[in-house]
Amino acid sequence: SKFKNAIWVDQCSVHDAIEGAKAIYTVNSGVGMEAILHEKPVVVFGEAEYDCVTERGNLKNMDEVWRSIKNMDLDAMKDRYRKFVDFFVNYCVDSKSVRIVS
Repeated sequence: SKFKNAIWVDQCSVHDAIEGAKAIYTVNSGVGMEAILHEKPVVVFGEAEYDCVTERGNLKNMDEVWRSIKNMDLDAMKDRYRKFVDFFVNYCVDSKSVRIVS
């Protein structure tokens, strides 16, 4: 309640929340990876597997972080995200050992 730009939401699909967001700010949550899959701008304040393709958070200058998001080249961001996801999936998942469970 002390922040006019923030609201608390319970019982909400993370996908619905991401879809409605202009950007995702996170420390190192899996929500950041979900936001990458949704092709939303992501700001990371900690360390995550995906922080190499996201914006770096700066708690001392949140206005600067927001300006960076607003001026972001979204096509370049999506290209970085797609390359990262392709690498991540190919590096982390051995598709030869995956089995379909019926």
